Amino acid sequence: MGSPHSTPKQRKSREEEGTGLGLRSTTAPYPQGPAVDTPQTAIAAQRHGEVNTPVSTMTAQTHGVVNAPQIAHSHFQGAVTFNMVTHMHSTENAAEEDLRRATGALKGAEDADVQKVSAKLKSNLKKRFENIFEGIAKRGNPTLLNRIFTEVYITEGEREVVTDEHEIWQRMPEATQKNILRGDSFGRYSSEHEVWHLDAAAQAHTCQEPAINCNDLFKLRPGQDLRIRTALTKGVAGIGKTVSVHKFILDWAEEKANRDVDFIFVLPFRELNRYQDDQLSLHGLLKIFHPEIKLMKDMKKYDEAKIVFIFDGLDESQFPLRFQSNKFVADLAQRSSLDELLTNLFKGNLLPSAFMWITSRPAAVHRISSECLDRVTEIRGFSDRQKEEYFRKRVSDQSQADTIISHIRASRSLHTMCHIPVFCWITSTVLGRTLGGAIGGNIPYTLTGMYTRFLLIQTNVKNQKFYGKDERDLRGLSSSDVQILLRMGKLAFENLERSNLIFSERDLKTYGLNTEEISVHSGLFTAILRKEDPMCKGQWYSFVHLSVQEFLAALYVFLSFVCEKANPFQRSSDRTITDEEFWGVSPHNMTGLPKNDVQGATKAGQNTGNQPFTHEKYLSYVLDDSDCDSEDEALTKAQTFLGQQEPYQPYQHMLQDLATLHDLHRVAVDRSLESSNGHLDLFLRFLLGLSLEANYSLLRCLCLPPGTSQENIWRTTQYIKHRLGVEDQRKCPTPERCINLLHCLSEVGDITVVREIQSYLTSKNVPEKKLTAAQCSALAYMMLTSPNVLDEFDLKSYRTSAGGRRRLIPLVRCCRKALLANCQLTRRCFETVSSVLQSAGSPLRDLDLSHNFLVPQTLEKLRAGLASPHCSLDSLNLGCINLEQSGAALLKAALLGPHPQPTCLRLSGCYLRDDCSEILLAALQSEKSRLTLLDLSYSRMTDTGVTRVLTGLASPNSKLQTLRLGRCAMTEQSCEALGSVLPLSSLRELDLSGSGVGDEGVKQIFSGTSTRLETLRLRECYISDGACDVLAQTLSSPVLKELDLRDNHLRDSGVKLLCVGLAKPVCTLQSLGLSGCLVTEEGCRYLVCALKTNPSRLQTLDISYNHPAGSAVTMLSGVLQDPNYKLATLNMKDGGTQRVKPTMRKYACELTLDPDTKHQELWLSKNNKMAIITKYHLFALGEKASWFGVSCCEGLTGGRFYWEVEWTGAVVVGVKHKGKDSRYHKESWSLYCNSRSSQYEASHNNGFFKIDMADRESRRVGVYLDWPAGTLSFYTAAAGAASERLTHLHTFHSAFTKPLYPEFFLYDMPDASVAIVSE
Repeated sequence: MGSPHSTPKQRKSREEEGTGLGLRSTTAPYPQGPAVDTPQTAIAAQRHGEVNTPVSTMTAQTHGVVNAPQIAHSHFQGAVTFNMVTHMHSTENAAEEDLRRATGALKGAEDADVQKVSAKLKSNLKKRFENIFEGIAKRGNPTLLNRIFTEVYITEGEREVVTDEHEIWQRMPEATQKNILRGDSFGRYSSEHEVWHLDAAAQAHTCQEPAINCNDLFKLRPGQDLRIRTALTKGVAGIGKTVSVHKFILDWAEEKANRDVDFIFVLPFRELNRYQDDQLSLHGLLKIFHPEIKLMKDMKKYDEAKIVFIFDGLDESQFPLRFQSNKFVADLAQRSSLDELLTNLFKGNLLPSAFMWITSRPAAVHRISSECLDRVTEIRGFSDRQKEEYFRKRVSDQSQADTIISHIRASRSLHTMCHIPVFCWITSTVLGRTLGGAIGGNIPYTLTGMYTRFLLIQTNVKNQKFYGKDERDLRGLSSSDVQILLRMGKLAFENLERSNLIFSERDLKTYGLNTEEISVHSGLFTAILRKEDPMCKGQWYSFVHLSVQEFLAALYVFLSFVCEKANPFQRSSDRTITDEEFWGVSPHNMTGLPKNDVQGATKAGQNTGNQPFTHEKYLSYVLDDSDCDSEDEALTKAQTFLGQQEPYQPYQHMLQDLATLHDLHRVAVDRSLESSNGHLDLFLRFLLGLSLEANYSLLRCLCLPPGTSQENIWRTTQYIKHRLGVEDQRKCPTPERCINLLHCLSEVGDITVVREIQSYLTSKNVPEKKLTAAQCSALAYMMLTSPNVLDEFDLKSYRTSAGGRRRLIPLVRCCRKALLANCQLTRRCFETVSSVLQSAGSPLRDLDLSHNFLVPQTLEKLRAGLASPHCSLDSLNLGCINLEQSGAALLKAALLGPHPQPTCLRLSGCYLRDDCSEILLAALQSEKSRLTLLDLSYSRMTDTGVTRVLTGLASPNSKLQTLRLGRCAMTEQSCEALGSVLPLSSLRELDLSGSGVGDEGVKQIFSGTSTRLETLRLRECYISDGACDVLAQTLSSPVLKELDLRDNHLRDSGVKLLCVGLAKPVCTLQSLGLSGCLVTEEGCRYLVCALKTNPSRLQTLDISYNHPAGSAVTMLSGVLQDPNYKLATLNMKDGGTQRVKPTMRKYACELTLDPDTKHQELWLSKNNKMAIITKYHLFALGEKASWFGVSCCEGLTGGRFYWEVEWTGAVVVGVKHKGKDSRYHKESWSLYCNSRSSQYEASHNNGFFKIDMADRESRRVGVYLDWPAGTLSFYTAAAGAASERLTHLHTFHSAFTKPLYPEFFLYDMPDASVAIVSE
């Protein structure tokens, strides 16, 4: 990967070296001279007969001498072959050659300056980054990075996800941006607490997404042509971004990787912030951060050298990064603001040949324009293998390391947190000391237990190192230690509420923290507070990890309440806790309960029928992991206590005073649930965990009152369950908050909710109890964190609300088949689906999104997912989604994208236009074609578009076996095209139902044509007896197994012709559908005769909705019962004389309007067949008119029904379930008709389809309901029963389970009316 401005020497050496950005070869190249216009000689010697003998190559330039040490003093057996190759390039004269040689020497001298600066830079960067510091001062105990480094799990990210948020950021007012950046550039606009990214990381490991090595960051993937100039790596705090950057730099400095790179310039945003108000040139900026550059005086070398810029910590940047408004800067010496320098660097205006690596926490990724990013990667932390590798490197005692690894695997919460390398360090520190006996009790299984022990250990490290104190019991803290912890806790809590995570020296002094002590005595403070390393302009500090800040904040709140009954959530309470209040001089008796707690506990005990709990009873039941061998045992023990309590009664009023610990918990729970970004999630878990005596008993130096928490914890768990059990979707916590409440319950040992979900999942029958939205969130979380992959995820099978189902959508990430049809999916649901499609390693192969309403923005998200190279769908169903405007783009992404084609594509009812036919043709003709099933039913392609698709069937690359063209426009041209390609195609199933091919079309398709069709469906194609002789020839095919001719005008004469083919021995037909074909007794006799002639094949015969009267019924029943015949299914139901009427009128039903359901503004005729508006209302400008409705008395179910309606004005004709009166309800299907419009509008569940009026004079609509088949169709009908043709408008598909009632709505206008037409 050479720079376009590299010198010939640089390019040649890099080619010979065989390594570049992304290639980690460490083999030193043999030095070469300039290769341009230079004759070279190569000599190779090889000993014959031995495979492993190397080939030697020597090169000599003009006037050079070849020495062959490989030949001298060597002994050869057998023949020796010398191959000499000479490359000569003509030169005009010797003077030019000498001039060229002199120029090369000059360039070599200039390159020597670059090499000198590069060597100096490597030396300094190696000194800077070869050590890593964990928890103690830099001067104390550095550790070699190479010794302890464990490579983290890095995957390809989603480049598209940053686009929308970046546009929002750019449109944000400048003042708002400054307000955000002034406080905390990554906390104030974070959309979600970063702990939730760990669950995604766990799922990524389960899906086994391909990993990327940090040294391969700029390496092109197979098939990728565009150069990767700018890469962005995102990851949560402590996940390993900065350490990965340091390792990348160290490998370069030690010449282990990226040896073709001349310079690596490290510019952390945290340090750049100090210069945000300065005017600097890029060259001047680099001299500040890397003084070695002063040795290179010629700035042209920047363009010729290969440079990598590393910008670490975008989330800490205080620059607005105004990509749209900043001025253009391309001169290295031009002074500009740093914001302008950065945006021009990222856009490629400055040093376009240089490479950029940016790291960021997820919340700040949107600040970089996606147009500037060539690759987005994500650090997912440690995989399970990498966790084990880290602990084995970190813990020298391997048996102890084995114990730690087993312990982590046994605890889900600890196992999840250990994706973060910082938490792995905390875990190894705590468990190593605990196993060594430094802290009493068993190994902790909860986060709170882990962090409490970590706090004690780090305090002891400080005391040992700087004060010579060696405490045998780490639980004994001095008064000064406690005061410092409380001050740090107050700093942590008050800034956590403001989402502030970085502090200045002034901030620390405000809270009474000694910055000099932090800098020097950092055994504690570097572990808790991390001193930043800016180049100058003051010092800044942060907690080593956000979770440490949250723990100290919880500790401060807990101690403030328990020891002085203070409410830290009241901002007016800013008093510092004194030594006396913690050391026995407090008005509360530290050996017992405070007075308020005694009264509160006594009152609570009386209300629940129990006596106040004693300290001994508490220790007997509440989670105390000191005598438990596993997390399950500890949780089961706690459950024994929790199961004895009475049902919780929630408060009916807001709390004013915090009388009990439960009151504090409740306020904290409510505060956490009110958070939009979850910044108090871990804080709440720690606060509840500290209330367990198993944890706060470790802080025995605080003389905390015993026995204060058992009743309060129980009441708190009941309150959490109450919040999780809210049925109202608007009051239910968000999915992330629900999952955190689930973690909170586990933190205090309550696993009842978890067991309920597990019981639901393991139940073989559908549970009667309806899942709440919160339970759906918990269910999704539990399944996502499970290593198992679902074979099928059917969203509608879960008994819950629409909002609850939407919370289950993330399960698409862990299933092979996702059925999401007709689930009212929202834009965010489709964003989740799109994200899954773009995820490498996703198991999803079958996706059904049919019958959902998609807006253009949602379709664009779906298109991005289908266009991803990681999309691996085998089957895609988009049926009944309106793709009229965006169908071509969506099909191009799905069929012609950089991924394998799906094998099954269902697009029924998508209203595809002719532009889609070109995409379909290209897909069928593609060498990568995999399509075997294509459903284009109910599309809006013209005859031209249909013909174009059919042309693709003749391609030798086409593998299509099933083609469905129901309700597609089939004219003479398309029928002729189909007839010509059918013998050449691989089709096995063809569906032309409702296409109107007629007799002539059948003849064009099948006359004289031999096909390999096994299934042929020709329902409602206006076929009469005139085409039955051709169909009889088709029956002679030895492969045809199913023929469906339902709702055609065959009559008895047509059946007679069909029976000629049916009776032939070569006929192998197994299923014949003649339902609604105007067949009478005579036609049935022909069928009986054919069956007797060829009794060994036909298994299913459908002649329902005909008129098989008389002896024919008896004869057919006899055939069914005769064992000599294969006939197993015979359908003759719903017959009668009315079934011999043409078109759908054979299914006509009598309907009457129900006066009890009419609106008061409607008038009904005496026979209840007509409805009109009694009085027209005048409305003011801008005021909306009303709709007045009425429904019919008859509920239609279990059969086929047809009725016609004449209308005027503006009306809605449709059906609904009983009791539903909304025109757009999910259980109503309707057609909007307006005499002043040129279009009809079909609607269901807020989904709309517009249909052009072919005959604007027609005011009659036909409605056909096939309840068992789940179809509802609308037609325009000519006035009078004589017309045999109906014009199809729209068909709804649904699984009807209840009776449907015809309904009508009339718009408030003078001429609005509807009338049911009686036959």
